[in-house]
Amino acid sequence: MASAGGGHCEGAAHEADRPHQRPFLIGVSGGTASGKSTVCEKIMELLGQNEVDHRQRKLVILSQDRFYKVLTTEQKAKALKGQYNFDHPDAFDNDLMHRTLKNIVEGKTVEVPIYDFVTHSRLAETTVVYPADVVLFEGILVFYSQEIRDMFHLRLFVDTDSDVRLSRRVLRDVHRGRDLEQILTQYTTFVKPAFEEFCLPTQLPQGLVPPAPVANLCDRPPWPRSTRWQHSAVCRSVSGPRPFPPLPPSAASDSAPSAASGWGPSSVVPQGAQQGTKKYADVIIPRGVDNMVAINLIVQHIQDILNGDICKWHRGGSNGRSYKRTFPEPGDHPGVLTSGKRSHLESSSRPH
Repeated sequence: MASAGGGHCEGAAHEADRPHQRPFLIGVSGGTASGKSTVCEKIMELLGQNEVDHRQRKLVILSQDRFYKVLTTEQKAKALKGQYNFDHPDAFDNDLMHRTLKNIVEGKTVEVPIYDFVTHSRLAETTVVYPADVVLFEGILVFYSQEIRDMFHLRLFVDTDSDVRLSRRVLRDVHRGRDLEQILTQYTTFVKPAFEEFCLPTQLPQGLVPPAPVANLCDRPPWPRSTRWQHSAVCRSVSGPRPFPPLPPSAASDSAPSAASGWGPSSVVPQGAQQGTKKYADVIIPRGVDNMVAINLIVQHIQDILNGDICKWHRGGSNGRSYKRTFPEPGDHPGVLTSGKRSHLESSSRPH
C-alpha cells in the first residue's frame, strides 16, 4: 500500500504519462540536529518548489531515516529503552537504499518505506516518489558507503557546532515526551561516538584547500569572488574535457552530470575552517550566519547546471527531443519557512 501520492498502480499509470528524466542527485550529510532538513527545505523554498504538488515538483527531498532496518523483537525492546544504536551504519538497510537511489537516478517512480520511530517499525504504507529534476537525499551517514556516495552529483555537509546540535536534539526529544536522562545517555553512548567514528573523521590534510568545481560551460567562476571564501575556479570551453565525469556503470548516463569523482572536495570553504573540511563533501555549509550565503550559492549553481547546455535532460517523448525545465529565480518566491514545517517526504518522528 502506498501513501502520500497514491498506490502503486496509480503511481505506475502516472509514470507512464510523464516524461522520464535523470535527476541531479545531491547528498546532504551532517551530524544529528545539524540542520540537514532545514537546508534542504530552504533550497526547495528558494527554488519555488515548496508549494508545488508533489507529483509535479522539480525537486524532492528524501531522508536516509526511511531506510532503517526492520528490528527484531530483542532490538525493538532495546530501542524502546534508548539502548539501540540508530547512528551505526549497520542500522540502515543499505541494499534497499542503493536500489532505491539507483531507480531514482534512472528516472523511475519509486516507493519509499515509512519508518515509525514511536513503535520502531517499518510501516506497511509507502511513499511514492515521482521523477524530478533534482533529488536531495539527506542523512547522517549518506556518505559512508562508497557505492552510495559515488551516486551523488553533488555532496553537501552541514557543519554545526556540537553544543548547538546537542541542545537542539535535547529540546526536540523532550518535546516528543522523552526522558532527559535517556536522551543524554543515548547521546553520550551512541550518537556522539558514532558521529566521531563514522561521520566526522573524513577530513582533508591540514591546510589543504581543494579547487572549486568548474562552471557549466560558462565564462565566469561558479561562485562569486569574495575575500570571505578561498577558492580557485576554472572554466572550460566546449571543446575541452567534460566538466562532469560519467556516473559509475550502475547509474551511467549522458543525460546527467556527475561529480562522483571529478569535483574536488569542498568548493566553498570559509577561511580558517580547512582543518574541519569533510573529505567527501563538495561543499561545506558553514556555521553561523554565513550558511545562507552558501545556500544561496548552491541554489544558483543548481540553476546554472539545470539551465545550462551541459545538462541535456532527455524526456521520454516519441520525437526524441530533449527539454530543459527552468527553475524560477530565487527572488520570485520570497517567504520564510514555517517553523517546524517538514517537506512532503520528511518523517515527523525522525531521530536525527
